[in-house]
Amino acid sequence: MLWMKQVPYTIETINLDQPRSDNFLELSHYGKVPCLVHEGKSIIESAAINQYIEDMFPKPRLMSLDPYKRALERILTHWCNVYFAPSMFSMLFEKPSYENLYKEEIEFEFYEQLSYLEKWLGQGKEKEYMIDNAVGFADIALFPFIQRLPVLEHFRDVNIDPSLYPNVVEYQNLLSTVEGFMEVQVPVDELIKEYEPYINGKSTLKPIWKP
Repeated sequence: MLWMKQVPYTIETINLDQPRSDNFLELSHYGKVPCLVHEGKSIIESAAINQYIEDMFPKPRLMSLDPYKRALERILTHWCNVYFAPSMFSMLFEKPSYENLYKEEIEFEFYEQLSYLEKWLGQGKEKEYMIDNAVGFADIALFPFIQRLPVLEHFRDVNIDPSLYPNVVEYQNLLSTVEGFMEVQVPVDELIKEYEPYINGKSTLKPIWKP
């Protein structure tokens, strides 16, 4: 989002294999990533960070001026963070040995959320993106997870069948051509390599605080 606003920034990578440093814990109230630091102030939670950036750097505008569309953007961002993303990561990080019933519940939840996305994208062909014909808040919230769908397909044999989810596949391809997303997009093979140690149990996410 900062790139889309043409705001200079630097990125510091946090190693999730290690407990968070004292310096980082001073910035991120309970050790969460991402964390934005601006003018000596720190902000966590992606939705709050995006809203802050939009308020501080209003041009070009990425959130609609229309009150109804703004409400939809917030609703869809909430859906993404509370339902869609957790269903993806439940599928990704559950080990193959988990009980069949639990596995079926996890898969059901993921495909429920995927179907919701498919249905939403199919409502009104006058819009290319989630809300309008331009990239907006909801698209920015969704992009990191849409980008990781191939990782889910690789490790968990998830099939995003174009005949069943044509709107999702079209949307996935569309986001990959957006200049702002292209600047931060991670190649699929690198994402797979990044997640592989966690999937195979060779690495685990460490506690946020030092013991």
